[in-house]
Order: sequence, then structure tokens, then C-alpha cells
Amino acid sequence: MIANMDRLLGDEQRIHPAFGPELVRPIETATYPRDTVGALMTRGVVSVAGSAPLHDTTHLMRSRGITSVVVEPDAAGRWGIMTMRDVLKKIVREDRSLDGITVDHIATRPLITIAPELSLKECARLMLEKNIRRIVVARDNHPIGIISETDIFRSVEEQA
Repeated sequence: MIANMDRLLGDEQRIHPAFGPELVRPIETATYPRDTVGALMTRGVVSVAGSAPLHDTTHLMRSRGITSVVVEPDAAGRWGIMTMRDVLKKIVREDRSLDGITVDHIATRPLITIAPELSLKECARLMLEKNIRRIVVARDNHPIGIISETDIFRSVEEQA
């Protein structure tokens, strides 16, 4: 697994040297009951520094087929998130150029997180209440996964 990560990151580093192996967090290996967030979450978390150029970060997201990245803690210790929707709202809609824009310019902070033991019902309630499509799953204030409304929807279909 490490060799594969190095190979993938090696390709990315040749194209965009600002990104390194610190982007990939260790994969959570614990098991959780079927009706909890931990059972459905995507376990690989890709994180970037807030100072990362937005252009490089959008390229990274496209090349990996991901719709969001977790943003490393700022000076106050607050994690963040940057999604495709943030780019639409804060770059495309406002007709801004990517020149000089960093992830911090459009990231959402503070990050809303939940525990992997939270029930899917409570997770869905929170997503609807906050009008968000994904929530970062954290343990000890450290992101370990992400769960999206698509993940929960898929679980409903699989129960049938």
C-alpha cells in the first residue's frame, strides 16, 4: 500500500511539486456497527495546507476524482474543508481569477466534525440541519474519514 501511495504521489510531485506525501493521512482501520457513520465513511482523507495554491489543489482533486479536501489547521488550530461547491461559489460565481488564490481564501472554517460512532440517523439530521452534503469524521480532533449524503443514500438502496 505504501509503495502504491509513493508511486501515485511521485507522479503528482513531478507535475505539482508543492504537494508531498503529507497529503495522505493514515487510513482508519477500526470496524464499526453497520448503522454508524464509521461503517460507511470514506476512510482516506486527503489534506492540504491552507497556503497551497488553489490551482494546484483543484488539479489534485480532479486527478484523484475527489470532491473535497480537508484543510490543515490554521494558526488558531482550526481544521477546514474545501469542496467543489466552494470553488463554484467563491471563484466561478464571483468571476475571480485563480492567480494568487490559496486554499485558505475559499476554505470553510471551522470544520464541522462527527464521531465515527454516531448513528446514520443523527448524521442525516445534522447534514439536513446545517445544509451540508458531507461531514468529516474525526477522532481526537483528527480527521479519519468523510461521509457524504451519497454514502448514506447508497446504504438505503443496499438495504432493499
